[in-house]
Amino acid sequence: MENGSQYLTENDIIQGLNAEQSKAVKQTNGPVLILAGAGSGKTRTIVHRIAYLIHVKKVPPRKIVAVTFTNKASLEMLNRTIEIAGPESIECTIKTFHSFGLYLLRILADKTGYGSNFTIWDDSDQAGALSSICEKFSDDKLMRNEVRQISQLIGGFKDKLISPEKLSEKVDLDQYSFGQYLPQIYHLYEQKKKDSCAMDFSDLLYQSVRILQEHPDALDRLHQRYHYFLIDEYQDTNHAQYTLVQLLASAKKNLMVVGDDDQAIYSWRGADVTNILEFQRDFPEAAIIKLEQNYRSTKTILQLANSIIKNNPKRMEKTLWSDLETGSRPVLKTLNTDIEESDYIAETISHALQKTIPEEIAVLYRTNAQSRLLEEVLLRKKIPYRIFGGISFYGRKEVKDIISYLKLLINPFDESSFLRTINTPSRGLGEKSIEKIFEIRTDYAREHNVIIDFIQLLKIAADQFPAKTKETLLALHEWLKTYSEKAQKNIDLGMLYSDILEKSGLEEMYKEEDKSLSTSKSDNLAELKNSIITYRIKNPGSTLGDYLQDISLYSSKNTEEMEKSVNLMTVHNAKGLEFKTVIIAGLDDDIFPHYLSKGRDEGEEERRLLYVAITRAKKEIYFTRSRSRYVNGFPQQFKPSIFIAEMPSDLLEKVEPTISSNRSAYNKSYPQTASYHKTVTSRTNSSPGMNNISINNTGNGNYANGTRLRHPTFGAGRVIKTEGSGDGQKIHLIFQDGKSRKFLLKYTKLEKI
Repeated sequence: MENGSQYLTENDIIQGLNAEQSKAVKQTNGPVLILAGAGSGKTRTIVHRIAYLIHVKKVPPRKIVAVTFTNKASLEMLNRTIEIAGPESIECTIKTFHSFGLYLLRILADKTGYGSNFTIWDDSDQAGALSSICEKFSDDKLMRNEVRQISQLIGGFKDKLISPEKLSEKVDLDQYSFGQYLPQIYHLYEQKKKDSCAMDFSDLLYQSVRILQEHPDALDRLHQRYHYFLIDEYQDTNHAQYTLVQLLASAKKNLMVVGDDDQAIYSWRGADVTNILEFQRDFPEAAIIKLEQNYRSTKTILQLANSIIKNNPKRMEKTLWSDLETGSRPVLKTLNTDIEESDYIAETISHALQKTIPEEIAVLYRTNAQSRLLEEVLLRKKIPYRIFGGISFYGRKEVKDIISYLKLLINPFDESSFLRTINTPSRGLGEKSIEKIFEIRTDYAREHNVIIDFIQLLKIAADQFPAKTKETLLALHEWLKTYSEKAQKNIDLGMLYSDILEKSGLEEMYKEEDKSLSTSKSDNLAELKNSIITYRIKNPGSTLGDYLQDISLYSSKNTEEMEKSVNLMTVHNAKGLEFKTVIIAGLDDDIFPHYLSKGRDEGEEERRLLYVAITRAKKEIYFTRSRSRYVNGFPQQFKPSIFIAEMPSDLLEKVEPTISSNRSAYNKSYPQTASYHKTVTSRTNSSPGMNNISINNTGNGNYANGTRLRHPTFGAGRVIKTEGSGDGQKIHLIFQDGKSRKFLLKYTKLEKI
């Protein structure tokens, strides 16, 4: 077709498509579910179907809506549609869900109550509004939590179509430390937005659905306007998106959804896989077409992926196949320690670089915390890398927060560290209060001809503030002074780190954030402790200052913008990508599958996550696992992932470690010192921090660090430290849920296991 002057024929459009793709393209009437396996050409199918509607079925382009999730995917779909269907196809509505929601709100402005000139608040606008609202609540617990948590929670409520009025009825508010205030905060926030004639990002779908549900005439207008709907990545839709699609397609039911239940990996952000699994419940007359031919991976890789995903009981049956070469067998390498594992991965990358460009190599891992050892070894070996879709380990906010405290203890004149720590977590100190503290420092220097350090400054400045602020500053001064003195001595750096993490309030803040937002920042803080302890083991007699100088060599490296780099990323960030060589790290129980997934959906989403990881590979795939890893500062044994047993032996080349003893392996990786001498024994449960480890450095009181005890309420735990003496002696335990708790020893019933 030239300049859109002539129509394409059916043969023009389906030329080059396989049989099932052609069938999907030509199935234009009524509801259709396209089960599109990984690498099966789903975008091509969608684009050719749009062309078929325009050129063969003579549907006006303005009557067609295609919706996907990301701006990148939307732009690619639009460009490919214009390329195939011609310039007139630009009249199609091809948008992301949220941009389509905004479009609907514009054309239905008379129903919104906001008019057509409403503004859209960004994250900073939301934070400002919520900050002013939260100031009305004086409870300390609320003030210690970041406003961003509340903002994201409200966004999550809207994704589930939960209004402020229904919040207490629909949500268990007791799970949040500030839950008692949430309904009122949510209500005040919505009122403030309305007064400002503004909406936030979540409103774009929430308000669109509300209008269509409350105004049948508005829905009828859209039914007249649009006749065909194509929805991409349907397995990732949340409740608001699902409801919007149901409303729009309810008249003519010319709805095609494309997705793969085997790649549903986003439940933690509200996606509901049952939307695609129960499509036939919503549309009993729906046609189902399976795209199973894969154009990306070798036959062996696909056979391995199929052998794993078939173990999910709640899935729609499909089997990927390929006309490509058989390919080499995937490799499973078992190492003795996490140090050996990272070294092996670096060696594998070096070997792959001899025949593959860096951009075609990816290391995938289950959690962000796993990147630390990988980053360090790649930097040492001068292998360029980038963290795709994320931030390097030492650049992550939670890591930088605690490092700032450690830096301030070593160098109390460090202004940058002081500015980061003074109000993190929030201590109710505003900009004016912090400016006043600096003015006091300047005045003191002018009057006494000496510059005082920031820890001492807190005590001097306290007298010039109201009683509550004075108390805050003095308390901060006291514990910083105490630990600054400790940090100058040759003490247990692991215990020092744990104390600072607790005293600073960062531990509680990030645990609450992880709980509220399904993040894993506490894992990164625990990994930093592993870094500190292993550094001390490898460098006997080293100080906290030595460690901070050493990691500055890593944190100062700007690898984020490197071109021609190897890719490091979580499996979640790998969705939609492909690489010639893929290395999947950490195939151990409690890591992959993750320990937090235990007891939830029979591990189905974790299995889908591994399936996604495997199907990123085009030519080669490697798996690694480690018998022992440092967790919360202790070396612990790990069992193989349950998924390894699901891999047929004839499809996998297994390589066992050369050293049979984990003890000798750690001796090889780390020169042992008396202070850190540990014996690793068998792993007896499925939670990190709960392995049988005997440690010869005993704590205070009757319990050595590492002793296993049972608490009547929290169950089995392990001693991580004791402090104090007499009636005031406290004991700190880490439990099976990964959380640490402290108790007064005199009043706590503990049973030795």
